[in-house]
Order: sequence, then structure tokens, then C-alpha cells
Amino acid sequence: IQGSTCMTTQVYQSISDRVAELGNAITNAGDKGHFFGGILRLAAHDFMDFDRNANDGSTGGSDGCLDFDDSENAGLRDIWCDNGCSFKDLYDQVYSNLGISIADYWVAGANAAVRATSVGNSLDLPFRSVGAV
Repeated sequence: IQGSTCMTTQVYQSISDRVAELGNAITNAGDKGHFFGGILRLAAHDFMDFDRNANDGSTGGSDGCLDFDDSENAGLRDIWCDNGCSFKDLYDQVYSNLGISIADYWVAGANAAVRATSVGNSLDLPFRSVGAV
């Protein structure tokens, strides 16, 4: 992704910690589930178009681009909006300034949601930045 940089382990851990803090500060269980589940859905819906056999040379996958008007993406605008969405606000205020791509941020955020909601925060999924070699 043009303009993005490789994500360091420190930045990845920072995203994980900050997303967990945001979610765990939500006291209503339904709202907390919507926050963590919404981040997970956001990343999943972004990479679901991956096709390693695409004839046009484009494999799709995580690119930080979603059609929020598509009915399959209903509710995701509540997670990624321009006014009052804490997950996007965090990206805009911190991680976009570091050159982290939206796609990498969404995947790192989804991994953070999985870890934060796993028993004892024990489930930590592997991550490799789009720009990593």
C-alpha cells in the first residue's frame, strides 16, 4: 500500500494495548461486544475478497477499503466513522501519523480484540505488516 511503512513490534503492541483499553473501558456488555466484534468484522470483511487465483493479477485481501453501504457491512460504520468512533479516532490521532496503513491497523486491531476477549488474554495471533519483508 503506497505511503505505508512497516509496523514495528512496539507499534503493534501499542495498538493492541490501546484497543484493549478502549474496549475494556466500555461498561455495557452489549456495547463492549459491538466494539470488539465490530473491529473483528471490519478486518474480516476487508480481507474476505482475497483470491490467490484472480485472473486480473489483483489478489484482493486486506486493503483498508470497504463499501459501507453494502448490506453485508451493516453496522461497521459505527466502528469506522468520522465523528465519535474511538477506534478510528485512535488511528487518526496516533497511527496514521506513523505511516501505518488502514489495512494493517484493522488487522492489528482485530488481533487485539481477539486477545482482549480471550480467557486470560492468552490468544495472540501472528501478524505480518503489508510492508514487511
